Amino acid sequence: MEHKDSNMTLREEKIEQRLNELMQTVSDINLDISDLQERASLKNSAVKDDYDSISEEVQAVETEISELEYKFTISEISLYLIFLNLKLSFNILKNKLEVTNYLIKLFYE
Repeated sequence: MEHKDSNMTLREEKIEQRLNELMQTVSDINLDISDLQERASLKNSAVKDDYDSISEEVQAVETEISELEYKFTISEISLYLIFLNLKLSFNILKNKLEVTNYLIKLFYE
């Protein structure tokens, strides 16, 4: 039984580490989007390409979040709370990306 508990702990640590990595990725993308919004208002020509690149990153994170959603058991409620925080941050990020897309259209069309 003790061996099983240590495996669960290792599993939980791996999930928590991945959640933290994803949260950092979301934070980094958020900064990139802020920069992109500023450059869009300055009509920087590379904005459209950068937007496409960031959109691809966001889609990759979304896929990973979807895969993680069902990896928790009820005993791992603390991990699930971290996951919910990640999901909320990600949804805010997606909304910010939509606003950025609107800004690009506004300044480039």
